[in-house]
Amino acid sequence: MRLIIPILLCFCSLTSFGQINSDNTNQGASKITSAKADSLENLEQWKSDPEFPGGPTALSKFLNDHIEIDGEDLGDQRQKKVFVMFTITENGNIEDVMVLKGISEKMDKKIKEIFQIMPLWKPAYLYGKPVRSRYSYPLLIKL
Repeated sequence: MRLIIPILLCFCSLTSFGQINSDNTNQGASKITSAKADSLENLEQWKSDPEFPGGPTALSKFLNDHIEIDGEDLGDQRQKKVFVMFTITENGNIEDVMVLKGISEKMDKKIKEIFQIMPLWKPAYLYGKPVRSRYSYPLLIKL
């Protein structure tokens, strides 16, 4: 019994390393680089994320201009992070606004209203066609 285990280990290691060297290793690389447009390797080339008109700076300015904070909205805190999730349609409209982590019901309602009056976004594109997409945005509210 003591001899069987070492013999089996030696046999397994010899047979598992018995691979053939070939010059065909570069053919696999050429197959990957010539992948079709609908494969996962090239997805980044064919997809774009939704974008607020004017970019992130314009979005921050829009939110700062429209959010009015009362002292009682934040309670005893000087700042609070709120997470908002919404859907951007194929037309760029905002739908299904949800405050995932909010401050109070009153403040969450204000935030939802602000997101619903936003101008049209540039929608996300997949393979050249506009698609619906979910977008989450962390919003830092300061007094």
